[in-house]
Amino acid sequence: MNYRKPLFLSILSFSFLFINSCKKNDNSNIIPANIKCINVSPDAPEISFMDNNNSLTENVPFDAASEYIPVAPVTSKLGIAGNATPDILNTVFTTLNPGTYFSLFAIDSFSKISMAMVTDNFVTPPSDSSLIRFFHFSPNASYINAILENPLDTFYLGTHLFNDQNTYSTYMAFKEIPAGEYNLLMQTADSLSISTPFIFSGGKVYTLYAKGFYQGTGNTALSASMIVHNE
Repeated sequence: MNYRKPLFLSILSFSFLFINSCKKNDNSNIIPANIKCINVSPDAPEISFMDNNNSLTENVPFDAASEYIPVAPVTSKLGIAGNATPDILNTVFTTLNPGTYFSLFAIDSFSKISMAMVTDNFVTPPSDSSLIRFFHFSPNASYINAILENPLDTFYLGTHLFNDQNTYSTYMAFKEIPAGEYNLLMQTADSLSISTPFIFSGGKVYTLYAKGFYQGTGNTALSASMIVHNE
């Protein structure tokens, strides 16, 4: 999943803000914050992500992610909007510190769409290892047990409720595992099991997540996906 199209406009937008900030503050050493935008709202149309009413990235479909977008390190009003209407659907105020990295997820069903902002705090792992974590973003699934396994190793990634990663800080942290091929097993409260194969490359950092609706169909059915943080 690699959603690169809007990055050029986003960089131009940041450059404009950056230049104006330097003019006002006469400071050419500003280090930006960085935000990756991901749409995991199963029934949402393509959406836009905003920073202080300026576009971060546009036309993001379900289960797509932007690259990291540099933004001014200030207190920001982040928002999401549907592309079919200019109305802001949800906002959150946050302080973006220089040099920090965040993932900003648009989550829940479209009628209740909101945002989950997660700190991406990691050091690139060695060439024989990967870093992984798991989030639960299926709006109507109760809890999910997440297990990563292959013939050599089994890693328990926790019992997750919807959008609980900011409540339980251990879920926000990355876990180091040997690089290689794994199956992610997601088990729901009624013993539904969904197995999804993934390949994790050495030196890479991943977020796995549950998406879609429990008992959904087609593209919006409950399934697993991932993003790469250091492509």
